[in-house]
Parts: sequence; C-alpha cells; structure tokens
Amino acid sequence: MPGGRFRVGMPISIRGRYRVTVYAETGPDHGTIEIGTFGSAAMRRLELYAPRDGRTGPVDIGIVESGPPHGSLFITVTGKDPRSTGYAVELDSIVLTPVE
Repeated sequence: MPGGRFRVGMPISIRGRYRVTVYAETGPDHGTIEIGTFGSAAMRRLELYAPRDGRTGPVDIGIVESGPPHGSLFITVTGKDPRSTGYAVELDSIVLTPVE
C-alpha cells in the first residue's frame, strides 16, 4: 500500500565502496516505488507497472560505502499507475560492484 516502507539487507563481507545496481520485476499488478541506499539522500523513483510481466534493465542506485555486517536498501511504495491492479514490488537481484 502507499506509504509502505521496508529495508532489504545486502550482505557485504569486505568494507569498501560498492556501486549498487538492482533489477526488478514489472507487471500489471505492480506499484511505484522510491529506492535508495542507507546514508544516501538520493532516491530513485521506479514505475514497476507494465501490461505484461517483465523485468527492468539495470537500475543504478548509486554508491554505498559499507562493510560487515551489511548495507541496506530502503524502499517506499509511493503509489501506482492507474492501470495497475495492485502495489506489488519484486526485486529480482541486487548487484554490488567494487568501486576504487
């Protein structure tokens, strides 16, 4: 539902800087979200509605400085496209790439 918030842990075993990229599922019952990393004021808005089930391409969330035990993504459901039948959110994968 709109205003719903949740945190997704990202296990990070080595302290450092990582670029965070996510892939999410899209579909006729999906909502609109804002997603960002812990400690970052920048949030990305993602519209996850699509007429048929699918997947986003890579979505760059930014760089996180983190380490053991983990980093976190924060997701807030902000609404939905008028054609959507729900507010579903499905993260397919989170990719962490070390940054020098």
